[in-house]
Amino acid sequence: MGYLILKNYKPQVVLAAAGIFLMMCGVWLGFGGVLDPTKSSGYLIVDIYNEILRMLSNRIAGLGLSIMAVGGYARYMERIGASRAMVSLLSRPLKLIRSPYIILSATYVIGQIMAQFITSASGLGMLLMVTLFPTLVSLGVSRLSAVAVIATTMSIEWGILETNSIFAAQVAGMKIATYFFHYQLPVASCVIISVAISHFFVQRAFDKKDKNINHEQAEQKALDNVPPLYYAILPVMPLILMLGSLFLAHVGLMQSELHLVVVMLLSLTVTMFVEFFRKHNLRETMDDVQAFFDGMGTQFANVVTLVVAGEIFAKGLTTIGTVDAVIRGAEHSGLGGIGVMIIMALVIAICAIVMGSGNAPFMSFASLIPNIAAGLHVPAVVMIMPMH
Repeated sequence: MGYLILKNYKPQVVLAAAGIFLMMCGVWLGFGGVLDPTKSSGYLIVDIYNEILRMLSNRIAGLGLSIMAVGGYARYMERIGASRAMVSLLSRPLKLIRSPYIILSATYVIGQIMAQFITSASGLGMLLMVTLFPTLVSLGVSRLSAVAVIATTMSIEWGILETNSIFAAQVAGMKIATYFFHYQLPVASCVIISVAISHFFVQRAFDKKDKNINHEQAEQKALDNVPPLYYAILPVMPLILMLGSLFLAHVGLMQSELHLVVVMLLSLTVTMFVEFFRKHNLRETMDDVQAFFDGMGTQFANVVTLVVAGEIFAKGLTTIGTVDAVIRGAEHSGLGGIGVMIIMALVIAICAIVMGSGNAPFMSFASLIPNIAAGLHVPAVVMIMPMH
């Protein structure tokens, strides 16, 4: 399986096929059945596909819909230019700083803030290259240092709107807002500050070492078709609505906080009105909304299918007794939950480096965590956070 993924075979197909094969092996070797005996059809292949149907139904209606809604809104923000407005607004204060390596570190922090709302790594990187890369180079920072900082702005996948965060929260059995504010934000803040400080010293040291590097000026380009700067609030609107609903629920003015999908749909509706009152063109406004649905489809094809494939693979591992073996091994070796957590985090990190993507390994192993955590008597979130 690892060989096929390394050779750039579609991970969804590889994981699903491996999971089906493992489920069949588990039954043939006598480890157990795929379904509860009371729900079994009596035919192994039918039971396997009934289990896949259950996974698809559960994921698409719950986690999958949240991921698709977030992806759709992000695509819509790109279509109407709100992402460009946000980058243009947030990059302005940086241009007032004259110290090259302070602005270099600040670029990383600002990039991480932007990554909360511009969830496309390539999209954010392109916007930063157009806006901040020329500024950094003009201040005397080498091109390599400038690119290094911009390239690492999406190295931390965090935030309410980030698909792996939504998936991790689901695996941990909690709402995304709870996962983000209580667990992810404190850890991510420490990491961001540490990396920003490291960039200051490391990039400065490398630039001093490469004294002969060519510091020619980069061409300063303006973002094309930037809408009014008040559009910068639109990518932030889901977070504002989420925080607002949390506050209202806390003071008793709402029964509970808003569901993530409801937040995205409300934000979409408000943005549609903003677009219409700006353009006074109903047809164009409605045509642009198609980007929302296109984004949902892209997320389904690339992310939701990977989540389901990872769950199929995890079910296969469970069927052949992998979870029980991990729990027994941890108990006998004295590793405990923390030891298993470190090992699994290292496995995912190595796989991510080798494969060039962390999605496939994370979603493959994350589905195992609830059962492993329960067997080791530790909270699932304690194990899922380092893996994420």
